[in-house]
Amino acid sequence: MRFFLWICLLWSGWVTAQETGVYQVSTDYMSVDMKLVYQAGRPDHYQAEIYTPVCTTGTCLPVKIIIYWDLLGNYLKYKMPENEILTKNDDAPFSPFDYNKFDQILRNEESILENFDLSLMESTLNQSIERIDGISSATPKAINDSIVEGAFFTCYSIWHLVYGGLAERAEAYTHKITDDDLLRYMLNDKRYAYQHYAVDIVTRRVKETHWAPLLIDKLVNGNVFMDQHIIKAFPLPWLTLNVIQQRFWNDYLRFSYGNKREVINRFDKVTVHANVADGLPVLAKKENKAFAYDLFEIYLNSLASSADKEAAIEDFLLNENTQYEKNLLDLFDDYGAGNTRIRRLVEQKREEYFPKNRTVN
Repeated sequence: MRFFLWICLLWSGWVTAQETGVYQVSTDYMSVDMKLVYQAGRPDHYQAEIYTPVCTTGTCLPVKIIIYWDLLGNYLKYKMPENEILTKNDDAPFSPFDYNKFDQILRNEESILENFDLSLMESTLNQSIERIDGISSATPKAINDSIVEGAFFTCYSIWHLVYGGLAERAEAYTHKITDDDLLRYMLNDKRYAYQHYAVDIVTRRVKETHWAPLLIDKLVNGNVFMDQHIIKAFPLPWLTLNVIQQRFWNDYLRFSYGNKREVINRFDKVTVHANVADGLPVLAKKENKAFAYDLFEIYLNSLASSADKEAAIEDFLLNENTQYEKNLLDLFDDYGAGNTRIRRLVEQKREEYFPKNRTVN
């Protein structure tokens, strides 16, 4: 017994018709018109009306369905053409519950359908779902969650169409047509995937510094993961710009704990301008002991004057509410080696916080 799922896409290329936004994809068994749909003059999503046979045991039933993807090839929804329905093995039509479950199945990018071995189905086509499950080594719940009962091959074939070559081709074409307007749209879109895509592109355009303020605008707006991605991807040449340094440090206290660490890690690699550096000792007073050390290390390597740096150290040491770690005092001691007042203040703090006759854990 042989099974054929005619969904392997062999691309012959795109035929573009700018006036209609239709891109034709040819395969061994069908030709698909994949439409790039525009809204407000901007690419919005892809859709394809697919007519494909779903074949088992030598019997093939045609399936017509319209699939929608976003600009990165992520599944959005499906729609049935007018007067078309989906049916099960016994020709029973899908119920409203089945159609809803089918949509949920197609939304599961990590479905077990991805790697399901169809050869395991040969001896089980006429058996119960529990028997299929036993042979496939999947749990009954996993199988049931991944198919509409009685429509395994429809679920399997359409899922692979959704996540196969059509989606990949859509993403590739979006990359080809991406311009500055589309990048701005994606940066401001609420979808994390769009933002991530745009950030990855603009941060590779190091010479286009006009993107830097737009990325700063996205920070500390509620998505700590997006913040982290932007901070890590932010090109170091952009971090040398005075206005960008000001924006980062003005927002510093609003970052999550982890993203404060990311900011510090990035600024360890650049020199901070004097007018920006003046605010770092102030931030150090508001931070915990570990961050105070990091902030002063960046400050002491900045373009601030030596006199300003020594004055900031003294002010910090005289602050009664300040807490210290030993390495921070060591940092002050090393920098102020020629300043007897700083050396004296450091020794006083060492005796106060780390007396020699007390074991420090």
